[in-house]
Parts: sequence; C-alpha cells; structure tokens
Amino acid sequence: MTEPAARILFDDGHLRVVLQPAEGKARGTLLTFADLTFRPDGTRAWGMVPARRLGLDLIGIVSHAPDWYPARSVEAAARAVRPFVDARTVAYGYSMGAHAALKHARRLGVNHALAISPQYSIDPAVVPEDNRYAGYFRRKLHAGLHIDADELPPVPVIVADPYHREDGAQARAIMAAGLAHWVPAPFMEHWAIHLFRSSQVLGEALDTVLANDPLALRQLLRRRRQTHVWHRVVAREALRRGHEDRATHLREGALRHGCDPALLRDDQRELVPMMLRRFFEDGSWHRLDAAWSRYGAVLSGAFDPLQEVGHMLTAAGRGALAEPFFRAALDVRRDIAHVHGGLSVALSAQGRLREAVDAALAGRGWVPGDAALAVLAGEALLEAGEPALAEPHFRAALAPEEVDSATGPRAVERARAQAGLGRALAGQGREAEAVAALRRAVALDPQAESHALALATLLRDTGAAEEALLACQGLLARHPDSEAARRLFASLAAAPPTRPEPPPPTTAAQGGGFLSRLLGRG
Repeated sequence: MTEPAARILFDDGHLRVVLQPAEGKARGTLLTFADLTFRPDGTRAWGMVPARRLGLDLIGIVSHAPDWYPARSVEAAARAVRPFVDARTVAYGYSMGAHAALKHARRLGVNHALAISPQYSIDPAVVPEDNRYAGYFRRKLHAGLHIDADELPPVPVIVADPYHREDGAQARAIMAAGLAHWVPAPFMEHWAIHLFRSSQVLGEALDTVLANDPLALRQLLRRRRQTHVWHRVVAREALRRGHEDRATHLREGALRHGCDPALLRDDQRELVPMMLRRFFEDGSWHRLDAAWSRYGAVLSGAFDPLQEVGHMLTAAGRGALAEPFFRAALDVRRDIAHVHGGLSVALSAQGRLREAVDAALAGRGWVPGDAALAVLAGEALLEAGEPALAEPHFRAALAPEEVDSATGPRAVERARAQAGLGRALAGQGREAEAVAALRRAVALDPQAESHALALATLLRDTGAAEEALLACQGLLARHPDSEAARRLFASLAAAPPTRPEPPPPTTAAQGGGFLSRLLGRG
C-alpha cells in the first residue's frame, strides 16, 4: 500500500504546520511541537517516525525560529489545525515544544497534553533558577509567555526530573500555575525525552494520557529504568555529585544493558574534571589524591581534561599527583605553553629543580614566543642557582622592548618579568641594573608585595638605607599586614649592612601569578 503523502497545511513564515496521515485507519492523532533545534524542512515534522509506526495521524507544528511559539503565531495557524483534531488527539513536545504543548493545546481544541521537560517561562525574572534560554527572551515578543491556569488543557501531564535544578524549578512553577499531573523522571536531567525513544513506550504513554492515568505512566517509566539510558544518565548525575562508587556501579549496569562503552568514556571525560574541581573548591583535597589511579586511563588522549586536572592538583599542593596528568596531556599536544609550565611547577614542588628547568626549557623550545613560559623558565633557573642562565629568558619575555606603561594583565606579566630580571642581575652582582629593573617592576604592578619587598631588600643590602626606608614605607602602606615588610622595616634600624646578598627569588614551586593565570585559563 502506498504511504499517504505528507503535506503542508499552513506556513506564514513564523510557523509551518505539516499533516502526515496514518496508513489506513488512524488509531488517533499526535499533535507535536518541535523542539529548539528542529527547523522547517519540506514536509518533515518532529515525531513523524513514531507516529507512522503507531498508526497515528500526525499534525506537526514547527517554528521557523527559537521563539517558544508566541500565542499570536499559534492563533494564526489554529484555523488550519482544528479541523484535524479529535477527542483522541494528544499534544506532545519536548523542552520548547513541551511548553507549547501545555500552553496551546486548549487553544487548538486539544484536551490532552504530554510535556517532556517543559519550561513555564524563559524569562529569568519569572524563573530565576533557570537562565539557560535567557538569550532567546525578548520582552516584547514574549509578553505573556508564562502558562496561565486557564490555558492548560483538561488533562496536562508533565514529565521532568525533580532533582534537576532548572527543570525542577520550571515544573514546580507549572504546578503552581494550575492543576497538572507531574510524573517524575529522577536523575534524567534534561534528557527525560530519552525515556520515550521507543515508539512502543511512547504509544503506551499516550494511552495513559488519554486515559487520564498518571499512575500507569509512572509505572511505565519505572520499568524504563531497567535500560542502559537510565543507568547512564543516573551515573552521570552520581559522578557530577561526587558519588564515585555509585557512578561506577551504574556504569556497570549500563554496560550490562547494552550501552556503548564509548559513551560512558565520553561522559567521564566531560564530568570527571567538573567533579574534581568541585572537590578542589570545597577544600576536599584528599579526594583528589586517587585521581590518576582512578581516572588516568579513561582520560588518556583527552587533552583538555588532563591539563585541567593537572592544574587543579598543582594548585592543591599535589605536584607529584599532577605530574602524570601534565605528561599525558603533553603526549597529546606539545604546543600549549601553560601545560609545559604546569609540569615545571609540579616538578619544582617536588624539589626536582633540574627537571623543572628542563621542562620549562623544553616548553620554550615548543612555544618560543610565550612570555609567561619564558618567565617561568627564568624563575626555575634562578631557583636552581643559575642567575646568568636565567637572565636571557627574562629579557626574552620583555621583548620587543616596549615602554613599560602598560595596564591590566599585560602590566602584571611585564612586572613579573622585570622582577625576575632584577633578581637575576642581583645574583650576578650587577646591583645598579638590578635596582633599576625592580623599580620598573614596582611601577608596573604596585600591588605585588614580592616585587616591592625584593626592591627594598636590595636597596638595604647595597647600603641605600634612606631609599630602602622609603620603599619599605610604601610597601607597608599598600600591605599593612605584611610580616616580611615589618621585619624589613625593623632591620633598617640595625647595624650597617654587610656585603649584599642576592634576594631570594619567588620559587617556581610557589607558582605565584603564573599559576593563578594558568588556573584562570583552565
């Protein structure tokens, strides 16, 4: 038998309405509203395949834009839709389409609606917990976008995750607006639509809606949890919340139910860094300690999560744990300066100074033009007691020679390079040049305590007591709680200085501003 041809019933440039008749006598009618990503394309409509398999007539409404189906647009299409609606019609949609199914079913003469992960409104002032779609909100276009109680059809059924922050807030707002049946889809996040991917399950769900039997729908979805989709989605949520053992158990269940292992690996690559960052921000640093043994293999080959975890572990003072992540990241890409820098800092934190120098110099070879990496190489050499070798790296970071009047991050970067140059020159006994470099560093970044402290210390040790006192007073004015500055101020009243000693460098293990910048980039 020839399949009935779909045809366009209506299109005004805002909405397109497509009719696909069932093959033979229809069991009912499915009226669908397409989601955010679906656009008009000939006679295609959202939900065509399951409608055909279920023997349902399909009325598919597709928006030309991500506009959440404004009421005036739907009113314009209503005359074309109503003649094909009957008592066994269910309005059905997901996300943006779910909002429309609830808001417009009654307007189109439909008494039943099944809304999966719907929005009550995309106005962030109305549902402040959800700003996912705030960029699509237009106050004039979306006046009255929220769902009023008198707009809901007689049998409105919503399926949403009560534990998902945004979807849960939207569902609660809908329930507050009017009487609706909320069938929970726990831990499905915004993926509750996956519970209905089977045409058979969708057909059974539509029957429960037509029968106004939400309890039967709840039981149906509970049975759906014995699938790889449910196990995978709940494993994602467990991992996001830091329940590692539960996530492992659920992934095993997903595999038993036929889930593609690649999907589970991709989930871990996405969510493990998020979980570890949560531990880091909460101060639960001990939970970072098993990161490599638990997740090194699954993250292998994934540059972004490897380097991100490496930087987190370094910032948590776990250089030895960070090292394998940086090395694995460099096995994937060697042209990213801050990863070479991270490895150098991690090695320095372990006291492996020569290896830290080698890592920084290797990075300079791969990314020769990166100023921050040049500074780190210089600092690593200073810590290793090689001021003469450090000097050219600081000068490279300052090239091309610019007038040192930059502002913002560029000034801070140049200040650190000037301070490093000053320490390198002081270490070679070139005090006058060192003082000049440190003065430039302080001028570029007056808030950097270490630069001002190094300058004041060098002035004291070279016999310039009055200048040292002025520098120290300025330092205390900016950092009144600095114990180092107070001790230095007290020392200026002591006996005349002996032969100058070079000031101690800021160590690469401390990371300083470079590590802070790395974490900002991670």
